Amino acid sequence: MTQVAEQEQVNYRSMKVSALRELATERKLDSTGSKPELVARLIQADQDAVVAAAKRTMRGKSTIENPVREVWAIASEMQETALASGTPLRRRDVVNRCIASGIAPYTARTQYQLWSKASPEEREAKIAG
Repeated sequence: MTQVAEQEQVNYRSMKVSALRELATERKLDSTGSKPELVARLIQADQDAVVAAAKRTMRGKSTIENPVREVWAIASEMQETALASGTPLRRRDVVNRCIASGIAPYTARTQYQLWSKASPEEREAKIAG
């Protein structure tokens, strides 16, 4: 399963947990014959599944060669585009694009942070290799 598909599954399960919690708190489950303890266990099981899926989504190795250099290149390219269009560069956008490119999420986050603190000369040197 791809990271994007896993993230969609995490989002779906999160919505499902929220909906179950709302139903349980509003006591609308009496008409279905469900018991509050059963609902509480179901909510807890779904929450555990959401946490496990989120951990699976965030783990893993990059599937491309030299992911560090690629993060720096993607961030620099996106910064140029953002400056040209007058919109701010958001970390979330850079990290999501890196993940979609096959870079591990934690690598993308760490390298974006280092890229954002680096001088323009350091950025060029890192991209050049």
